[in-house]
Amino acid sequence: MRRQGFSDTAGYRALNPTAVFGENRDLYYERLEDADSLEPESLIRWSTYVLEGLLTDLSRLVKLGDKDFVTEGLLVPAIERGLASSRFTAEEAFALKIIARKVEVKAADLSSAFTGSPATRSQDIRKLLERGVIEPVAKGKRSYRLRLAPSELTPLLVRELDRLGFLPRILRDTE
Repeated sequence: MRRQGFSDTAGYRALNPTAVFGENRDLYYERLEDADSLEPESLIRWSTYVLEGLLTDLSRLVKLGDKDFVTEGLLVPAIERGLASSRFTAEEAFALKIIARKVEVKAADLSSAFTGSPATRSQDIRKLLERGVIEPVAKGKRSYRLRLAPSELTPLLVRELDRLGFLPRILRDTE
């Protein structure tokens, strides 16, 4: 798989063996033990198990490349979770959703979320910057984007990824 370009020299892997083999450890050990027999049917079961796991993982990767899915299926629900847990005020959550949907905003783009004078809006934006939830697009610029990690959004995003089934069971705290 590496020879076919599924990882680069920097160590990034498009395929995540933990996502495949860590989803159901009991099934993994069962299929692995079964394959040790080297019987054709056993090897087919092993191969099917691995290939289905890879297909599932690659399907998740494709979803993460879809802007609409990331925005509406991941970012917005994470922001709403932050609002529900009082991590964000209603105004902050509204502003963060605007940023999530537009990707890059200027202060004026947030006028519907942060009502009042431009000075008040600047103060509200500064608070989000200080908390590390948003960041300038470039040093010295007054255009902003969400800061996904490390930030207050990070644990919310991880919870959403888990809710959507993107995290293998082995990474959960259930056992």
